[in-house]
Amino acid sequence: MKYDSAAKILMQYGGLSLLRRFLTYRLERIEELPNETITVRRSDAPHKMVLDDGSERVALVEHQTNWEAGLPLRLLEYRTRYDIKYGIPVDTIVFLIRPLPFALFCLCIHEVAFRFRLIKFWELEAYDFFDDDLNILTLLPLMKNGLNYVDYAQERIILDSRSVEERSNLLTALAIFTAVYDDQLSRALEERMEKLMEESPMYQRLLRKGLTRGIEQGLEQGIEQGLEQGREQGLEQGREQGKLESELAIARRMQAEGLERALILRVTGLSQEQLRECGI
Repeated sequence: MKYDSAAKILMQYGGLSLLRRFLTYRLERIEELPNETITVRRSDAPHKMVLDDGSERVALVEHQTNWEAGLPLRLLEYRTRYDIKYGIPVDTIVFLIRPLPFALFCLCIHEVAFRFRLIKFWELEAYDFFDDDLNILTLLPLMKNGLNYVDYAQERIILDSRSVEERSNLLTALAIFTAVYDDQLSRALEERMEKLMEESPMYQRLLRKGLTRGIEQGLEQGIEQGLEQGREQGLEQGREQGKLESELAIARRMQAEGLERALILRVTGLSQEQLRECGI
């Protein structure tokens, strides 16, 4: 699940960069396609690619942490259905997140021969991607000697001019991919991401909104009681309730983004029981 979240972040912010780098087409833009085919199966990230000469192709992108014997046949099914539906060339590309030595890049059964692009990150030299787009840098930990460049990738993300939310998401992806080989380094990255997230305008807006609402509720409660003590207690309860509501709003947002529960707990300071009580 955590690798799915990181892959989702990567495709959301860097899908164009990723396809340009590994399909080597001169892409003008990409457009996300519905990921449901006629069957219940789906591709991780189907996109329509528009090349600089105006031609169009479909890219079916899969991110795999485990190799399944039936994967090539399933990819052939995807490709065939998108080929029929859109009537344009289809490129199938599989990114292997962890070392899987038995992975195959083709399928040969009876009279059918099907080849697809298989990207084994652990075989790629990280230095060759040193100057790549910011989104590609999140993949450096998966590459050969890539852990040597994690600090560099982190600094480039933190110092970039993108929004705090986008940088936080990219740091999350970097931390998740780093954890494939180094949990301790991954946790250090998560701490930097948490600090960056606290600077987020979204976080501060939710916090102020929750505090204001809580204070108003506390004032109303205190006035109704007609006692100074009640008013002070109401204010304090309002502040606490407002902060809780803002933290819960942040937790729901992080959950919607597919982030891990442990990370949500660390960033918000909420307990497992508080999350469960609010259906998170």
